[in-house]
Amino acid sequence: MSATRIVGPAPRIRDAVEFDILCITEIYAHYVETSVATFEETPPDKFEIAARFIRVTEQGLPWLVVEDAASVQGYAHAAPFRDRSA
Repeated sequence: MSATRIVGPAPRIRDAVEFDILCITEIYAHYVETSVATFEETPPDKFEIAARFIRVTEQGLPWLVVEDAASVQGYAHAAPFRDRSA
């Protein structure tokens, strides 16, 4: 068994900023359309994701992204329990 090698700079985790909204929207849309990881049936647009980002961060809750040298590859955020219906 061999170890996996990361070629190039290691991915980094950082606080999300408004500039990341489009990437976050695209990532989330993929999972809305292709999986059962979310209860949403229609992917929210960048304006809705921006509104969610503001609601979360204004409460002092974290919204993080992981990026490689090229772009945002994933994200995670905290939110109040049962923020929307399922």
